Amino acid sequence: MVDDSDKLEMLNNLEKEVYVWFCSPDDFRDEAQLNAFRSVLSVEELERYYRFKFEQDKQSYLVAHAMLRLLLSECVGRKASKLSFSVGEHGKPELKRLPDESKVYFNISHTHGLSVCAISMCGPLGVDAEYIKRKNNLAGVAQRMFSEQEQSYLKLSENSQQDFYYLWTLREAYVKALGIGLSDSADKFYFEIDPDGGDAVVKSLADSSDDNNEKIKGWQFSTCQPLSDYVVSLAYESLSPVTVKFLQFPPTV
Repeated sequence: MVDDSDKLEMLNNLEKEVYVWFCSPDDFRDEAQLNAFRSVLSVEELERYYRFKFEQDKQSYLVAHAMLRLLLSECVGRKASKLSFSVGEHGKPELKRLPDESKVYFNISHTHGLSVCAISMCGPLGVDAEYIKRKNNLAGVAQRMFSEQEQSYLKLSENSQQDFYYLWTLREAYVKALGIGLSDSADKFYFEIDPDGGDAVVKSLADSSDDNNEKIKGWQFSTCQPLSDYVVSLAYESLSPVTVKFLQFPPTV
């Protein structure tokens, strides 16, 4: 369950705030807790959960999806196990609403050691989390997936590995919010990161279409490191000022 004070605040402010909840799946090892998490999943979710070969993948999936259901349950006042979802535009999951319910936007992400869930009523959103100690060919990935502007930024960076994951999670969060694929996105837009710690800004490339220029209007971004070895980025669409709050999900259900 959500702490009562956080729950009340979230319910009162969903239309003007985005809540990003995070937790470590490894914090949930008590079998009673795991059974409680499994009890809120749908039959289809449970089937997918049991298909995972590795225990770490099973745990990450279980915690992320149970956290989403428990948080949405608090938002709409329905039992977590009774919530059902449909596939909306661009294949994104949407909560099936009752006639008098407002639309709740949400997105989840999980990586090695961290599960994240973003929720709001402000508008479309996407979230991405990455473990920044992962050993990858970052330069090769950047060359394939990042714009020339972003690659130039990384070459000058004093902490290129951390900044790589800042750019990667920003790009992932944005395409998840838009409901488009990551492929070819480097030809359409790029991100500028404020070296003084301000929010990142997305910019359309000069040779991209007018449609893409229109898409980037109203999009805002927030990035943080909720734990030292992780980066989480949020993309959300709103023409009005929005407050973003990062909160740790309690290790109880």
